Amino acid sequence: MLFRRAPLALALTLLAAACTTPSRTDTASLPPVTTTTSTTTTTLPLPTTTSTIAPQSGPDVIAWLTAEAATQTLLEAVAGWEGVGSIALVTSQQAYDEFAALFADRPEVVDGVLPETLPQSLRIALSHPSFAAEVAARLRSLSDIDEVVTAVTPVCNAFPDWNIVIFVADDLELTRLRNELAATDGISDIAVIGREAAFAEFVARFGGEPNLSAGIGVRDMSVSLRARTTNPVTLSLIGGRFVGDPAVKGVQVFTPAAPDCR
Repeated sequence: MLFRRAPLALALTLLAAACTTPSRTDTASLPPVTTTTSTTTTTLPLPTTTSTIAPQSGPDVIAWLTAEAATQTLLEAVAGWEGVGSIALVTSQQAYDEFAALFADRPEVVDGVLPETLPQSLRIALSHPSFAAEVAARLRSLSDIDEVVTAVTPVCNAFPDWNIVIFVADDLELTRLRNELAATDGISDIAVIGREAAFAEFVARFGGEPNLSAGIGVRDMSVSLRARTTNPVTLSLIGGRFVGDPAVKGVQVFTPAAPDCR
């Protein structure tokens, strides 16, 4: 199996975000996918940053290394940067072990993936979130780094037309979550995206990566709530409202100006 380097970070991120173990209901019991709700939107100046809000675990910055990277030298150098609290090297084998564990109940997804096809990465915990942009920029300037993503500045929006995405971990709580989102000031539209629609998106984006998409089906997708807003206050508060809710798998928030992933 060969991954093209450019889309790898996005591919693994979307796999982790979109795929989940079977929930307690099936798509047939979900509210209609096309359901929308409109409320009044207050237009204020847009923030200049894009943010992804996820459960409070995992690194602040992930940097994927090129195949030719001087791994140990790079690790030691970055560890000394201002703003870097801790750093860990994840080898190709460790990345494979994580991938295999994620799909432990789906051996057909793991089949054909070899450890050496997965790049090594640096996982960084920052001493303070304010260092995210600086550390990410320095990493991107290095020839040994292939791609960088951070918990607060994703490179692009993988969900065109939506800048709030809430992944649902428990389908039985979908109606409650949708009602809470609808009650949030500044939300202009809400849609429920079922597993079939999510799978269609996945195929459209990764259909050209047969070794990545092989074995993944509708049942592996997460249901999600998607919404739009141009209200910077809403963007800044939406994560705190849903992150930590046991029925929520993750939240992604983007400014309307965030570029679409290509």
